[in-house]
Amino acid sequence: MKHQLNDINIHIATGGRKFDPAGEVVIMLHGSGQNHLTWVLQSRYFAYRGFAVLAPDFPATVCLGAARWSRLKLWRHGSSN
Repeated sequence: MKHQLNDINIHIATGGRKFDPAGEVVIMLHGSGQNHLTWVLQSRYFAYRGFAVLAPDFPATVCLGAARWSRLKLWRHGSSN
């Protein structure tokens, strides 16, 4: 699914099911140099067992370029913006 944050589209995988915020939510965060595909098997497992899964892509991943993330100013350590 696509989510918009500060005019930037962010890709968030949901394990192949529609996200239902009323259910129990599982958030899967990948490491450096990876993307949501790190969790492809686990996200589908939980999504098809009734959990609401969120696996967002972080900076410099295939689905979202690093230059676009830098405009969000979310990843600058100690930034007051």
